[in-house]
Amino acid sequence: MSSMKTLKVLACVLWSGAILGLPQAAHAAELKLLSSLGLKPVVDALVPEFERETGHKVAVRFALTPQIPQAATESPGFDVAISDPKHIADMIAQGTVRAGTATNIARFGMGVGVRAGATKPDVGTPAALRSAVLKFNSIGYVAVGSTGPVVRGMLGKLGIAEQALPKLKAGGVAENLGGVSSGSVDAVLMPVPLITAAKGVELAGAWPAELQDYIVMTGGVSSATKTKTEAEALLKFFMSPKADSGVVSRGYERID
Repeated sequence: MSSMKTLKVLACVLWSGAILGLPQAAHAAELKLLSSLGLKPVVDALVPEFERETGHKVAVRFALTPQIPQAATESPGFDVAISDPKHIADMIAQGTVRAGTATNIARFGMGVGVRAGATKPDVGTPAALRSAVLKFNSIGYVAVGSTGPVVRGMLGKLGIAEQALPKLKAGGVAENLGGVSSGSVDAVLMPVPLITAAKGVELAGAWPAELQDYIVMTGGVSSATKTKTEAEALLKFFMSPKADSGVVSRGYERID
């Protein structure tokens, strides 16, 4: 067969493959990640690594954990969502997250943050934490987030809800941390990783084990995603051994 005929045959084969939907060359995908602020330090660290390794691009949108289900129904939608197990389960029941994709990425505990350079109070025992909270004049926390009920529950367990609740200053994550950094708020009761990642704020200590209430961050793939394979790859990347150091070094724990 002449070279010209060979080229014509090859061209026909390639054209037929395209028409029949045979696999074509891999291409970069544009993914949308809707994540709880509770996992922000990990997302900020790992997404660029995923993009470098795969060539895919990830647009990240953060929201408070309880706001994730509602945000998932809004434009521009999502390919992967990260919230707590309850909200991901609700989204599966509602059909917005694909069944069988729920994945527990990590968990975090609660801590006390104070202004950088300030004397750190002892919060290592229930008695010490109780004493520290009673001495603070103002305490920042995220009232409408998943940690709001946890904070109020802890104060109740210590038997100081009546004295401490008037001191609580409800606000967003950045607002509360900024208040501590500027000195307008004495302390924050917030997830340990968010405290350690903040500028101008230092971790006085995690809550004692008797009062600790861990919050799990769970991911899931959108039922409506048009990039299912790539979305699953992003979720798997968060769970990969190479991502472990990026998770643990930021104050999170893997779940056995």
